[in-house]
Amino acid sequence: MKNIYSLLLLLLLLLFTLSSFAQEDSTASYHYRLVHLGIVPPISTNGKEAREYTNTFSLHLLWGESQHEYGLAISGLANIVRNSASGIQIAGLVNRIGYDRSGSWPADFSNYVNGEGKGLAIAGLSNTAYKYDGVQIAAFNRSAIQNGIQIGAANGTHTLNGLQIGMANGAGNMKGLQIGMMNFADTVKGLQIGIFNERKSGGVQIGIMNFADHNDWPIGIVNLIKDGDKKIGISVDEIASTIISYRSGGRYLYGVVGLGYNFKSDHHHMVIETGLGGHIHLSERFRIDNEVTWTALSVSDIKNGWKDEDEKDDHNFRLLYKASYRLLPVFKCSERIEIFGGPTINYMWSRHLDNRHIFPSKHLWRDFSDKILKQVHLGGIIGVQYIF
Repeated sequence: MKNIYSLLLLLLLLLFTLSSFAQEDSTASYHYRLVHLGIVPPISTNGKEAREYTNTFSLHLLWGESQHEYGLAISGLANIVRNSASGIQIAGLVNRIGYDRSGSWPADFSNYVNGEGKGLAIAGLSNTAYKYDGVQIAAFNRSAIQNGIQIGAANGTHTLNGLQIGMANGAGNMKGLQIGMMNFADTVKGLQIGIFNERKSGGVQIGIMNFADHNDWPIGIVNLIKDGDKKIGISVDEIASTIISYRSGGRYLYGVVGLGYNFKSDHHHMVIETGLGGHIHLSERFRIDNEVTWTALSVSDIKNGWKDEDEKDDHNFRLLYKASYRLLPVFKCSERIEIFGGPTINYMWSRHLDNRHIFPSKHLWRDFSDKILKQVHLGGIIGVQYIF
């Protein structure tokens, strides 16, 4: 312990000495230091005027302040750069480039001064800059203009030219790519990939749920497009699966999700359906829909209730799967009603041999063994749907 105290005392004396020399240059028109060392302001080699200095290398035990950083800045807690930074900034908690005229942490960038960064900023908690050209990596990244990459739990910028990767990404005007659980933007020239995507217009959305004012080409299961299509319908196919489905999307692409019951099964199979589809418009009342769907059948016990089955550890769900391509002519009977139907090609498989009776007898290919049932066959589907 004595050695540690002696080392800290020696460091403080060294910093005080270097700080004294630094103050002597404080009247110079251009404050520059090759190396800036310290613990916290003003305990540093640049002393109480540290915020007026430009440095090439800065190293601080807790946090450091400067006017510019043109090289490498490392702090245990925070790097505070009042004007601009280029190179690499590494902090345990915060990298902050730029300042607010009021002297406080800004709620937005309307009163922000300077704050341009270039290079790489890595922080345990947050990176903040008015404009950053390069890569920001932190739990929270925030800038008005981002030319490059933001990687974090939450990323936000008014203008993005590049890439955002995070749990939640937000941008005003975006040119590039957002990848995350939740992506938000106003106007997009690029691509959003996530579980939940929201934007007003432009670009491509790929996700489970997509929200937009206008989007003709959404790729998702549920697509709530303000000027798009939303339909609910009922259909039955060649294996007697009767499904209530929700179809939603834009003018050309849409998603499918549904829930139903199989009347051919002796074991009360429930049916879950999901898929993607595309419209080919031939006239105002007639079009061809193409769908690729995945359907899962699972045993329920609706006859006797769920309680007894849920209490059994060895409950057999008798799972059966079906992947299908559907070619569906659609006729619009009225403003709200459509009928559809057409041929399908299907691949079915199940590891439960007592599902054999659900498989159609006519097939294109079949491989039944004592471990798995597999089959390709032609089928069909017919249904009606309501537009709302």
